[in-house]
Amino acid sequence: MYILNGDKKVQFNGKTYGLHSVSGKVMDTNTRSETEVTGSGGGGGGFSYQGTGASSTRAIRITSTTTRFTKIFILGEDGVEHAAELVDFDVRCRAGNGLTLIWAIKEGKDKGPYIAAYNHSSRDMEFDEDVIGRLCRPTMVSMLAGSAIGFVLPLVMHWGGKASPLVAFVMLFVGMWVGMLVARMIGKQRAKAFIQGPDVSGMRAQLEAVPVAKLTQLTAA
Repeated sequence: MYILNGDKKVQFNGKTYGLHSVSGKVMDTNTRSETEVTGSGGGGGGFSYQGTGASSTRAIRITSTTTRFTKIFILGEDGVEHAAELVDFDVRCRAGNGLTLIWAIKEGKDKGPYIAAYNHSSRDMEFDEDVIGRLCRPTMVSMLAGSAIGFVLPLVMHWGGKASPLVAFVMLFVGMWVGMLVARMIGKQRAKAFIQGPDVSGMRAQLEAVPVAKLTQLTAA
């Protein structure tokens, strides 16, 4: 069952996306995690003069990032199983539940990320706020604004004899970093506004109108 087939349009960061969905009965779910470990530091340097000197060693820093992959198998109205893999998006469901998965496709593209899920059995709707935030993020505008500030300010200071070229370069880098941080914050705010807005309210009403039994009683062809 395809409740949303792209006709429903939403705006993320001034770009138009069509919403698509697949609904059916959850047959099975499984989750796996992958951890990536990276390290930095170590080594060192020093100096010596006439047999004396000093040396130092950079501290070793180990970081790890864990990514969760959840695969959900949904039996559709056509009697065919659909397998969906979600990345760092935990959807609470179990075998036998009626479930709708929703994804957004940008105009001109043929695929897009999952952004929401609605459990017809528990009547819970969940969202991948991180993904929606990235779609709403004004990255280029904020980066350009930040880099412009980071460029103009040190340039003025340099002309005034208050900043060296190195300081100007560092401030340019900081300006770009601040621009990215602001873009991320704006994206999160826009994601929350979308989730609480009329587009989602309309979708929820449409999903709630689907009889649970219509999905949970589906059988394979």
